[in-house]
Amino acid sequence: MSDLIAFGVRPDEKTFFEQYGKEHGHTIRLIPQALNRDNVGELKGYEGVCALESIFDEALLADIHANGTKYIALRSVGYDSVDENVAKQLGIKVSNSSYSPSSVAEFAVMLILMTMRKARQITRHSDIQDFSLNGLDGHQLSNSTVGIIGAGNIGATVARCLSGFGCEILAYDPYPNESLKNLVEYVELDELLRRSDVITLHTLYTGENYHMLGEREFNLMKNGVCLVNCARGELIDGHALIDALKSGKIMSAALDVVEGDQPLFNSNWNNKPIQDEIMRSLRSFPNVTITPHIAFYTANAVKEMVDHALDNLIEFMNTTEATNRVI
Repeated sequence: MSDLIAFGVRPDEKTFFEQYGKEHGHTIRLIPQALNRDNVGELKGYEGVCALESIFDEALLADIHANGTKYIALRSVGYDSVDENVAKQLGIKVSNSSYSPSSVAEFAVMLILMTMRKARQITRHSDIQDFSLNGLDGHQLSNSTVGIIGAGNIGATVARCLSGFGCEILAYDPYPNESLKNLVEYVELDELLRRSDVITLHTLYTGENYHMLGEREFNLMKNGVCLVNCARGELIDGHALIDALKSGKIMSAALDVVEGDQPLFNSNWNNKPIQDEIMRSLRSFPNVTITPHIAFYTANAVKEMVDHALDNLIEFMNTTEATNRVI
């Protein structure tokens, strides 16, 4: 029997699991399907599990506990997929993973430039051989103020990337980073919303910040603001966002995450109807770019998430604690 087990293993992760096993002397059972109540019995005999793309609700956590599994090592930064209270009640410990912040930060900067220069509209015009300039005038980043919501590792890397463009950079974060104070001006959220020409989100979703950008917050923003979200869809009220796009409050938006995106992203929906009202509506706007939660997706980041998750799992099993323990 293999000594480690991993669920939700994508084809692009398989090589890194195999490489880790060879380098560290472990045999790892790889299961392509996400861990769920139908296959949770596969955990019997395993003290911990490495997982991705699972919803760890009360029922699944109870099944995991019944199988004797005590540790969950997530291959993701976010851990809002885990019912924290239930995990604590059952004594199940959870770790998250980490990777170089440059992958998401560079993608966010790309989206910022795309929104400001109306890249989606330009390419759509070019695709139908409309090479006129009407309505395609953009804005220069060097003349703009960018507001970063969440200045942790990724947000801080975004700030460093943006510093070369000569733009003014504002940041909102409950825990200011001293090393950034020569690059950004820390302000309260309302001030950031009022002053920014571009707003980019890089904060963890905790449940407490659900819909941190809603109707009130959109009303505070400048007319014609650009909005980028590479964090979590639930940070933005989808219906309020649609209203802000309709009114012209938001000039353009680039969204790597959308409220309610989990059933859609990472799946092929070609020739299938999208039932989600928010997603359908957002896709209808020519000034909205949607990417499928892919900002993190580089070969380097995938390897780092696999390695860090397995490191945490082995730590749990050897010491009952892990460097990246979150629950």
